[in-house]
Amino acid sequence: IRTMPQLGEDIYRAIGRLPGISGGDFSARFNVRGGDHDQVLVTLDGLELQEPFHLKDIAGGALSIVDLEVVGGVDLMTGGFPADYGDRQSAVLDMESRTPGPGRRISAGVGLTNIRVLAEGGTGDMDWLLSARRGYIDFVLKLMQEEYTPSPDYYDLFGRLTFGSGSRHRFGLNVLWASDRLHFTAEEGDYRFDSAYGIAYSWFTWDVMYGSRLHVRSLPYIGRSSQDRDGETRFEPDDFRYGHSEPLGINEMVDDERHTTVYGLKTDWKMEAGSRHLARFGFDLRGFRATYDYMNRRRGRLRLGPPIHVGHDTIRATPEPQGWQVGLYVSDKWQVAGPPMVDLGLRYDLQSH
Repeated sequence: IRTMPQLGEDIYRAIGRLPGISGGDFSARFNVRGGDHDQVLVTLDGLELQEPFHLKDIAGGALSIVDLEVVGGVDLMTGGFPADYGDRQSAVLDMESRTPGPGRRISAGVGLTNIRVLAEGGTGDMDWLLSARRGYIDFVLKLMQEEYTPSPDYYDLFGRLTFGSGSRHRFGLNVLWASDRLHFTAEEGDYRFDSAYGIAYSWFTWDVMYGSRLHVRSLPYIGRSSQDRDGETRFEPDDFRYGHSEPLGINEMVDDERHTTVYGLKTDWKMEAGSRHLARFGFDLRGFRATYDYMNRRRGRLRLGPPIHVGHDTIRATPEPQGWQVGLYVSDKWQVAGPPMVDLGLRYDLQSH
């Protein structure tokens, strides 16, 4: 993954070069075998990530919020994935953070798009990993001394602490946080745009071994995302002509603010049934609530003959959706004879919204 040629030391851009995967030059999002990008299920250490991108106003997401240096392994299933994964049609991107070795290490690096600091270490019963990044694209654009260029900046942090209690129990605490902003002002102030995004996940893992054949993982989690976008556009009289009417000025303003909270519990059971069967079953119960505050206002003055007409057009929406969803699955991997295996599974997904 690290040596694969790509821009920005980004895990998504490295995957975009694999067979059956397509993506653009400006966006980190990729499509699998013609499916839309949101039909790819993305998980990190067992937790599903929603829209894991920085700078979403640049081609839907210019970079991933997951640091390439913390990734220890990737499973990409581009079709026919088992019933353990659901609610998607194209593919599953399953990432795992790497396990630090014994001792303590601190490293720092400078890439094409960001600077990073990484600290890791481990003992016999405990290990930890902490990564922090800061993008410096805004600094590069300032050094170019180009007027009216966007000013983007982003940050992200990933932390993981795992510890065990004997050989049966293993606990883990994970935190993922990301934030980015974008500001742009056009020439003479005719166009202004500001956006800010934030996302935070926290999840706990509990792995238990019952004997030598049954493994259970429980994963409670909570996440919150926010979006705040506002912009303003002013049109000069020379820009428009409405038949015989002459505009004296048009001003349009948009303010869009959204907050979403998701919480839930996920559990997976794996049991060896004899020497040729591996039975799996589990569920994912999730609740969510969101608040939206959207306003679009358009004001204009038109000269219709002698009189001057002043127009106002305002759209305002403040919904507060909430709901829940559940996924249940059961499957059996059966080694028929020699290398050939058959994986039979059944999954049920229900969404209240």
